[in-house]
Amino acid sequence: MSFWEETGRRRDLKPDSGFLLGEKAPGVADVVPAVLWSTVTDRFSKIEAILEDTAPMTAALTRRVADPPPLVKLAAEARQDYGDTYCGGQIEASLRKVLDA
Repeated sequence: MSFWEETGRRRDLKPDSGFLLGEKAPGVADVVPAVLWSTVTDRFSKIEAILEDTAPMTAALTRRVADPPPLVKLAAEARQDYGDTYCGGQIEASLRKVLDA
């Protein structure tokens, strides 16, 4: 989390504006963490709280980048198809154990 926060901070990312690498529009460097964090925080509320506390600009960027209707639709379809599953297998089991979720 702090990696994205510091990267954005160094390039003038703000809670309500800017992008991770200082570009004028979102790029792959913004979409990838937005998909990661929007999915993981949707499935794990404890991680959402940690992200908000640890990396508030990254959390805000995630909300902004994940907000366009096609991405909202994709997230809804993923939720419908996979439910609460994040990634399955041992990784998910470990996350759930650590988070007691």
